[in-house]
Amino acid sequence: MRKYFPLVVVAGLLALLGFLSKYMPRGDALAARQPNPAAERERAAISACELAAKMRATHPSTVSFSYFHVSYVPGRVESTFTARNSFNLETTHRIVCDFDGDNHLANVQVAEAF
Repeated sequence: MRKYFPLVVVAGLLALLGFLSKYMPRGDALAARQPNPAAERERAAISACELAAKMRATHPSTVSFSYFHVSYVPGRVESTFTARNSFNLETTHRIVCDFDGDNHLANVQVAEAF
């Protein structure tokens, strides 16, 4: 058993090196991770719309914003969220947030979804 120990260690290190070289990012992959202004703008708009939904809810802590049904076009976010009302019933709402040219919240429309 002892005479194969160095061979097992070397084989393990080679396997680890192969794994790391396959899954570690290279220089070009790191360059692709630079901030994307359009993506940052989209994330900020969606976050602002989520905050607007919480501000308009009767019980803000119960708001669950849907990230799967978000529609974003520059200047507009549309989504749905659920929240509990004063009777502790969960209701679904549709929210539309409009933004001005500087990505500031200009208009918010909330309606109960049926």
